[in-house]
Amino acid sequence: MSSAYTIHLVSIPHGLAGSFYVTSRPQLDRFGELETIVTASRSTTPQSLIDQAKRAQSYMHLAKKTRVPNSSGYRSAWELAQNSSSRDRFDDWAAQNDSLKYWSAQLISIFGGLFYDPVAGIELLFEFEDGSQLIMKAATLRSGTKLRLSYIRHSAIDSDGNRIPDAGSSIEGTYQFSSQYKLEQYIQKAAEYGIRLRVIQTGVRGRVIITPIDRT
Repeated sequence: MSSAYTIHLVSIPHGLAGSFYVTSRPQLDRFGELETIVTASRSTTPQSLIDQAKRAQSYMHLAKKTRVPNSSGYRSAWELAQNSSSRDRFDDWAAQNDSLKYWSAQLISIFGGLFYDPVAGIELLFEFEDGSQLIMKAATLRSGTKLRLSYIRHSAIDSDGNRIPDAGSSIEGTYQFSSQYKLEQYIQKAAEYGIRLRVIQTGVRGRVIITPIDRT
């Protein structure tokens, strides 16, 4: 059967909206087989939808960064980078986080909750009390379902921006620390997860070269 309809596409992270007029009709190909011909052309986008996309973008910006207090039971990105089971449990805390729940509800309400989950696939930044950070991707945040997060590999960093290794990864390269205390903290955290390393001073303030020590 032939059909004609208008499709509206919205990109919340970019604050953009667009519309397309789509038609379809059946026809026989040269072999006598039935096929469907689909055509699409740009259509005028309702101004209200454009305004909604821009408003949703501002809410999305606020939802993308969440502070993780010590009361959550998670004190550092080290724990999640090094322990996959901690990432699974982190879902439970994030699902109850007031900030995430509020902003996701605002996003859904803008469009009347009539379309796909507005934060599906969005990368969320979590910052811990020690200043470390990591990024997780939201699979879904639809009202009434459980928030599912996927850790973005190699996204964890300490408060000085130094990479925190994922489980099974080594620590190797040039690192920059704002103080000797921060360097000692980093070494201590690595030791807690059984990572042995050697620190070589470079002579440049705060900059060191770290190499792994073979376990054997």
